[in-house]
Amino acid sequence: MSTVGASNNASDIGLIVQGTLILLSAIVAVLGYYVQGRLKARERVKEMAETKSAAAREVRLKTLRKKIAIFVGPCVQYCLNIQTNFGYLGDWVKERHPDECKRYRDEEDAEGRSTKKLWSGFWNKRYSIVGTYVEQLIKKDPSSELARHYIRIMKVTVQNYAVPLAELINLHGRTFYVSPENMT
Repeated sequence: MSTVGASNNASDIGLIVQGTLILLSAIVAVLGYYVQGRLKARERVKEMAETKSAAAREVRLKTLRKKIAIFVGPCVQYCLNIQTNFGYLGDWVKERHPDECKRYRDEEDAEGRSTKKLWSGFWNKRYSIVGTYVEQLIKKDPSSELARHYIRIMKVTVQNYAVPLAELINLHGRTFYVSPENMT
């Protein structure tokens, strides 16, 4: 009888061990499922944050492109056109009145307002495009070729480039808002 009881005990112990192992594997499976769910949730949160960040970057990029197209690009072009007109006017005047131009330039250089220092940013106030001596010639004879050419270039420069530039700066110079409907 004792052998029958021992085999029943062994069988019972085997069943207990087997049940315990099944319970442990179920607990491990549930923990694994929980950990895997948490990792996937973190990954989804990270993906959503990246998607949101990419969308925000895209909106900022679109706004920046719009600013460049509406404000920065045209302002740069207007400034370039103004400078080009003044340069052509200065070259034209130098060809026809070299003595007056040289005298004015020498005085400016003596005062430390050389062209090199102007472009280097040491000074920035330019009181005359062609020089005071050439301006005196224009005032003496307002009907001369010099005066007509000077007035025509200045008029075109102001009307075609300076006024539109001023309007752009007044519209967009301090702040720039692109409404969502203008984003496309």
